[in-house]
Amino acid sequence: VNQIKNVINFLNPNTPAIISVFAGRIADAGFDPAPIIAEGFLYYDSVRGTTSNFEFLWASSRQAYAYKEAENAGCDIITMPNDLIKKVKAFGKDLTQFSQETCQMFYDDAIKSGFTI
Repeated sequence: VNQIKNVINFLNPNTPAIISVFAGRIADAGFDPAPIIAEGFLYYDSVRGTTSNFEFLWASSRQAYAYKEAENAGCDIITMPNDLIKKVKAFGKDLTQFSQETCQMFYDDAIKSGFTI
């Protein structure tokens, strides 16, 4: 949060800026990045007002659900590798069907491996 605050303090309010928060790295360290970003938004609003010339970027995504987290946190931009973008397309899929497809995939992989117990 202090890093976000320091960046905000040095922003020129007349110059567009992107505040990039490495949310995936924060999560890798065992912390939830959403409240940190939310606190950054609150601080920005308190010192610059609600009209802004900036955007928040959720960077370093590690899972598809980061898309939802970034959206809920109010981020304007998210960076995601292609494999995660493809997974976002499955959002809303029926979980029973998804589970059955996953079990079938594991079964098919086991058969293809040729291992026996």
